[in-house]
Amino acid sequence: MKSNLKLLIGGLSLSLITTLGYKEYVSYKAEKEIEEKRQTHAKFLKNSPFNERLQWDKKTRKLNGLPPNKYFEQMWELTINPATGRLEDENVIKLREELTAQRIARRVPGDSNSPWVERGPNNVGGRTRAMLFDPNDSSNRRVYAGGVSGGLWVNNDITNANSQWQRVQNVPGNLSVTIIGI
Repeated sequence: MKSNLKLLIGGLSLSLITTLGYKEYVSYKAEKEIEEKRQTHAKFLKNSPFNERLQWDKKTRKLNGLPPNKYFEQMWELTINPATGRLEDENVIKLREELTAQRIARRVPGDSNSPWVERGPNNVGGRTRAMLFDPNDSSNRRVYAGGVSGGLWVNNDITNANSQWQRVQNVPGNLSVTIIGI
């Protein structure tokens, strides 16, 4: 039994040493790859087409037809792919298209399944800042809406899609309505 225990302990010790050695090897290999990439990137920066130009003063740059601002040349050096030494604009274009598609998918108002339909008022543009269901209307169909660009509007049957909004006549059209109280 003691010999089995010794074999078991020896086997576990050997597997532990092997595992730790393998982890160190993987870590060493990853660090070596990173260092190689750093050296490659340093070579690209050393051979940058802008090295000489970045040292020029404004007068020399102007004589050579270059803008006095070094921003774009520095941005080129900061944004090149360290592995290839070039800008990868195709990735930027692809990312821009993906972001645009995401924005379209999340757009407001409504969505592709239930888009919002404009109901008016059709003769005045602007934002609706205040709304109030008429407390005196027992059917709860009359709605008042106040526009920031001016005017108070009423819809007598909000449940009917064909019902139009009309401006309340005794309220000036240029009055900015931002709140409606009872």
